[in-house]
Amino acid sequence: MEAQSAALSGLPPGDTAGLIDIIKRNSEIRRTTGLFNKATSRTLDSAMKYYAANFAGAEGVLRDVAAAQIRNIATDYGKLSVLEAIKSYRIQSMLSKLNTMGRNLTGNATFDILETASNNMVVPLDALVSLRTGTRSVPVDKSWFSQAKSNISVRRLEQIISGDSE
Repeated sequence: MEAQSAALSGLPPGDTAGLIDIIKRNSEIRRTTGLFNKATSRTLDSAMKYYAANFAGAEGVLRDVAAAQIRNIATDYGKLSVLEAIKSYRIQSMLSKLNTMGRNLTGNATFDILETASNNMVVPLDALVSLRTGTRSVPVDKSWFSQAKSNISVRRLEQIISGDSE
């Protein structure tokens, strides 16, 4: 923790690459990189680099993230009470069950269908309004039934299982 704190305070202003390296190292120390991987995902890495390069005030946000991680490292290694340990074990075991993953996948698939259906219910009304206005604003959403969406869903599930979150 002291080394990470010193590294953060020793960074010169404008060194966003150094900040990103500290954030990645803090994630490795805290073991928050991923379920099957000890390195920060390529998606998160590229997102941090993109954010640092394209947004005003990104350095301040990255410094805040790194400082919060360092504070959290300190609490990670604090002694837990027996009650806190039992509570943490209970929560982790509930979240890591296959039932929870199944519920999440089922819920996501269900809400995807409902979202597509709710968008499509507005299409007839939009068509009637377009007779008066001459413009259409809501197209039919056929994406849920497309092969491309199915392939993306399967590929994403494989990536989650393999630990590669890009």
